[in-house]
Amino acid sequence: MAIKKLDNLIEQARKIPKKKVIAVFAQDDATILATKRAVDLNFAEFTLIGDEKIMTQICLDHDIDPSIYTIINEQDELAAGHKAMRLLSDGKGEVL
Repeated sequence: MAIKKLDNLIEQARKIPKKKVIAVFAQDDATILATKRAVDLNFAEFTLIGDEKIMTQICLDHDIDPSIYTIINEQDELAAGHKAMRLLSDGKGEVL
């Protein structure tokens, strides 16, 4: 079946079990808004790794409750990547 519309893609995605996603250095509007959409559609739960103050402020700027995420404060980009890999290794995430 060819997917020709976003609604078709969303319909197919709803058939897949919810995933645990880790978003590294997720401190920009586009990432926060995309993850919020995925949460609203019940596709995934998210762990966000990055500067907690920045991510929280972006959430608040867009009327998003930051408590819908697990937020890990790590201001160094490389260290954030290492933490993400550790979480995956420990089974605390399925998708990076």
